[in-house]
Amino acid sequence: MLEDDGREAALLLGAANTLREAPGAAVGVAFAVGAHGENAEVLAAARRTVGGAVVEAAFAEGAEAPDAVTSALFAAAPQRPGS
Repeated sequence: MLEDDGREAALLLGAANTLREAPGAAVGVAFAVGAHGENAEVLAAARRTVGGAVVEAAFAEGAEAPDAVTSALFAAAPQRPGS
């Protein structure tokens, strides 16, 4: 994981966590257990890369503004021809 990736990963996981807890979000034991395990591994790698304080701040930022995070993600994505 590159240094910038650690902060970005925490930001995205914070947003994803908020969206997952929103009404109408995907539910189920398999979904919850799988997501938690993968998130924990990514967050641990991010902490090793950029430090705990950066990860906690980015996670909180993403959790507070998930719509802004997803909008920025879609805006930065390469456009497919014809879309």
